[in-house]
Amino acid sequence: MFLTGIVFGSTSQEEEETGVLVLKAPVVRDFKTGARHIFSVSVREKEAVEITCERRGVDIGLAVFAPTGEKISVSNAPAGFAGFDRIFFIAETAGEYRLELDSRRPGSLTGSYTILLKDQRAATEADFVRAAAMKLLGEARAELTGAENRFEKSARAAESLEKALALFEQAEDLQGQAIALFHIALIKGYEFGDKTKSIELYEKALDIWGKIDDEAGRAICLTYLADEIRDYDNAEHARDFYTEKARKYFDEALSLYRKLNDKPDEAAALSFLCRLFNDTGNFQKGFETCRESQRLGGDRDPLTDYRTYGTLASLYSNSGDLENALEHNQIALERLAIAKDYVNPYRSAFIKGNMGLALANQKKYAEAEQNLREALAITEREKRTLYSGYTLVRLASILYDTKRFPESLDCGKKAVEYYRAVDPIKIQGALNVLGNTYFALGQVSQARALFTEAVEINRRTKDRYAEAESLYNLARLENHDGNPEAARQNIE
Repeated sequence: MFLTGIVFGSTSQEEEETGVLVLKAPVVRDFKTGARHIFSVSVREKEAVEITCERRGVDIGLAVFAPTGEKISVSNAPAGFAGFDRIFFIAETAGEYRLELDSRRPGSLTGSYTILLKDQRAATEADFVRAAAMKLLGEARAELTGAENRFEKSARAAESLEKALALFEQAEDLQGQAIALFHIALIKGYEFGDKTKSIELYEKALDIWGKIDDEAGRAICLTYLADEIRDYDNAEHARDFYTEKARKYFDEALSLYRKLNDKPDEAAALSFLCRLFNDTGNFQKGFETCRESQRLGGDRDPLTDYRTYGTLASLYSNSGDLENALEHNQIALERLAIAKDYVNPYRSAFIKGNMGLALANQKKYAEAEQNLREALAITEREKRTLYSGYTLVRLASILYDTKRFPESLDCGKKAVEYYRAVDPIKIQGALNVLGNTYFALGQVSQARALFTEAVEINRRTKDRYAEAESLYNLARLENHDGNPEAARQNIE
């Protein structure tokens, strides 16, 4: 699945095609985003049916309806533009079953697929277990339709996926296990913000994908794993350890997409990779990678587009081109508006936060504060504590710059509280802004304790850039206290 959240639900349908599936007789059709194709299959009572769909250049979802019209199973392979999806169900009654194929994302992509009635036979005991697992996958997909109440929906979807995983393990269905693990990892990371658990589950899924013939599934797993590791921090290793590991995974994923001639997914992977270059200060490489993503994608997939434009905005901002940063953030918001039902709403908060930073750097503090407060309202509503902390740090900085120290102190304290709860490694920005506010209020001992803690964390993670900022703050404090020698040493 190539998104920043889970792709569930379908787009508006523009056309319908009807056909009949015959055992072992593949059907090849062209497909475009927004289409709906319908097939029927005649099934006897208690027969097990397996249908596969190989997609090329389009992202397609499958659903099966009983003769009564009841939806009984939905496919849930990682969404992408290549690879295989499948449906497996057992007919409770004899009759004509309807198979619907529709788009799993917005946009304007065209491609083709091959649909195959792969197996049809009397169901075994193991088949009932496998069919139950597939039904749970479908329930998870249906649960996460729309952008509202994502946290509660995600919790229910994760519960269904955990049950599905146990059944796939019982049925010794490796592909089902890999898919269930992937989606649980995606929920843990993108919906709940639990990077540690997300990475652990992605790695388990990746290990299973190495045992089956599904290069497209493996490539998508590699990409999402790489993106989680990209900005992961842990006291066990320096930051470079994780960025290098992420780069290795990105390179492997891109190699697979090129082997599969899967340009849309290659464009999506490059849009993730841009963020790694931005994070590590390799801005020129970031610009080049974003432009290549745009060239391959052609602005046809808004889920990739909003991420690419957002990263370009960050690159422009970090390069000092604030006008271009604001322009590209605005385009990112427009593309995100098209895909809003397919991603967690906190993604718009992230863009608004970046706009707030650019506006603050232009000294447009009122506009910057407005954007940041809008972002904070979203992250608080969506229970994304880490991003709330991130936004509070920026808001506290603006309040500090405009000498509203009591308000800055409140935001800084809350930011530190959030980071201590969810990510004590990334806390140094919050420590520094809170320390600066204490210093401005004349509370030097509190400021010194915070700056010193930030330096200690920076040294453990070997984050030299952040360490330099913390040491500079300590130097200002020592100079203020009449200790110029200590100040000089910190600056050096």
